[in-house]
Amino acid sequence: MASTRAPQTSIRLSVGAEERVHVDASSWWNATALQVQPNETYALHADGVWYDADIEATAAGYTRLLLAPFGWARRARKADWFSLVAAVHSISGLDKVRPSAGNFVSGWIDSCRHGLRSCDGASDLTDIGEHGMLTVRRAGHLYLFANDAFFAYCNNRGAVTVCIKRLT
Repeated sequence: MASTRAPQTSIRLSVGAEERVHVDASSWWNATALQVQPNETYALHADGVWYDADIEATAAGYTRLLLAPFGWARRARKADWFSLVAAVHSISGLDKVRPSAGNFVSGWIDSCRHGLRSCDGASDLTDIGEHGMLTVRRAGHLYLFANDAFFAYCNNRGAVTVCIKRLT
């Protein structure tokens, strides 16, 4: 049976164990509290909807031809808009850094001030979508987020619940 815990302390899942986490669309990083190691495999399943401005989406994400010119700004460039993305990073506590900008211009400044692009570059990012697998390539802390332009989290709302099960 899966448990739900506040992501304040780091834990390691045993093979077959599950965790459920809340993933907020307006957060750059959502901590899962999980420490992961190379060659571990996890199955992730997301339920719920979140919103990119007025666009309702599941964790599978969405595409819009109108947004194609802005693809360069997506945090995980090959993943669809608002697809659930897993990030493995060596630093704990990234979830404490939250966007505070109220518009795209201040969002750009806010993301630069907090080094969001640098953190993404130092992370191992995996497009999960609504159902996906994560095979860990390096040790670190597991984070989840809605894939959006690095400066555009100010108009995001809603959340999905993600079940994370360790397979190996």
